[in-house]
Amino acid sequence: MECARCSLAELISPGENPKPSQVQEIACDITSALFYLHSARILHRDLKPQNVLLGFDGLAKLCDFGFAKNVALDTFLLTSYRG
Repeated sequence: MECARCSLAELISPGENPKPSQVQEIACDITSALFYLHSARILHRDLKPQNVLLGFDGLAKLCDFGFAKNVALDTFLLTSYRG
């Protein structure tokens, strides 16, 4: 695992004020990651600030795929609760 500068939870902690442009970049990175996962029929199921790592290059990356689920092509609804 590559080194991470901090988690999203640390960035949005009280007293920290990220710039709007930084928030926009993080949101785009998370959306892109989720699009990639969903196109491969993988659900993360534990998306929270602690599971988004920010690298030294400013990129946001998802981590902790412990609850992730690979969904079959004929599955349209999951009935279990996770995350």
